[in-house]
Amino acid sequence: MKIHLGCGGTYLEGYVNIDFPPDSKTIMSVKADIYTDINTLEYPDNSLDEIRSHHLFEHFNRVDALKLLAKWRRWLKPSGRLVIETPDYFWSSVLLPLVPFFFKMRLGRHLFGTQEAGWANHLDFWDKGKFKRVLKLFGFNKMKFSHPLYRNFMPNIKVICQKNDKAINDKEIIREILQWYILPLEDKDKFLSNWLN
Repeated sequence: MKIHLGCGGTYLEGYVNIDFPPDSKTIMSVKADIYTDINTLEYPDNSLDEIRSHHLFEHFNRVDALKLLAKWRRWLKPSGRLVIETPDYFWSSVLLPLVPFFFKMRLGRHLFGTQEAGWANHLDFWDKGKFKRVLKLFGFNKMKFSHPLYRNFMPNIKVICQKNDKAINDKEIIREILQWYILPLEDKDKFLSNWLN
């Protein structure tokens, strides 16, 4: 089975398309097979062939995004495929000081979300370097990256990777990754305790 998370109006044949109920969308027309909060989904371990999301992952804060990766890895069969596309923070930040004002405003929307509803905010950044480090720790390999352009030529990053057979401790991985966000003089234990609770 293959699932398409946060499908919005893009219905993919051959996938179980999943998104919020239509009444929670303010602008977009949603066509899905299952209407639910993605955080509440459960699938048996090693049961899915593919998990795909386009412009969904950036809507989760860093803790929830890492918890989703751990969950998704458990759901995937060995050699199961994960496909994630998000705005490309690196190339967006390179462009930001170079473009005219109105393009800069659209680029800001691309990076930080449309913000017309609570779910429409982007809560963390992703780029090739971050995806490589995070996904490798989570036991994904055979990563392939591309840079599809979004509407109006907005820079995106898309990664396709496979679950490997390596055993992982997802709690330790999440703890390690969260430490990357802590500034040198901050109380590491307080931040980690707060995030992990």
